[in-house]
Amino acid sequence: MSKDIPVPANLEVKGKFYVDPPSGWQYGFPAVYDATKDGSLEEFFRSKGYPEKDIKFALQHTRSWYENTSNDFHTDTPIIGIGQ
Repeated sequence: MSKDIPVPANLEVKGKFYVDPPSGWQYGFPAVYDATKDGSLEEFFRSKGYPEKDIKFALQHTRSWYENTSNDFHTDTPIIGIGQ
């Protein structure tokens, strides 16, 4: 089962979206995630070498944050973390 990160329709992304699964430091996390390039979050974890047996748990408990790289960021919809 894959859980993609919801991105508000009115959001023009001008920054980086980071994900950090449990014990992710062992596999190069936190890492920038872009669903258009990386596919589903599940596929992204797999491509980074995250253990297959832990992916389902990670999809439920991954920290995430957005780093705005623009001064003209505007949206009426808040960005919600994966595990929320």
